[in-house]
Amino acid sequence: MIVPRKFCEKCIHSSVKLLDFQSPIVFKTAKFSAPSAQEPTKYSRQMIELKDPRELEKRQKFWEMEKEMESKVQYAQLTAEERIVHEAHAEAVRRGHFTYDDPVTGDRIKTRLRHFLKGRCCGKACRHCIFDHEKVPDAKKKTSRFNSSFWVYDDDAADKENDEKMKALYGL
Repeated sequence: MIVPRKFCEKCIHSSVKLLDFQSPIVFKTAKFSAPSAQEPTKYSRQMIELKDPRELEKRQKFWEMEKEMESKVQYAQLTAEERIVHEAHAEAVRRGHFTYDDPVTGDRIKTRLRHFLKGRCCGKACRHCIFDHEKVPDAKKKTSRFNSSFWVYDDDAADKENDEKMKALYGL
């Protein structure tokens, strides 16, 4: 269970928490070691301290950006499901993780930290893309909206648009 540290004044009753930007974990990263003979399918993860000044500077810039983005989130406009996703993402970022498991679908989702450190849009319409979906195809962009925290997609809209194109193509 996640224990909230701070709450947004507007959303005290919704249990949506703000990120703790003073956490020392921002200067650590996960290091994965190879599976052991006893547990061949499990990888162990330990947090190691970052010592490279360039990496520390990147992380500091990320936290400045993340603090600004967090201040712009409009919690009142997020659905209950979106608030849960926002909280899961915030917890993963606070811990310095590159991914988290979507609490709704179970999918593995990349965090804004991962996108920031990568430094460019991959074009796959990622939920937490910080590059305004620069390389995402226009058809996918038309079905997306930014809910003040992350990108949300309406796959039904894409299907409907595709259906209309197919009907026009076949003269239906």
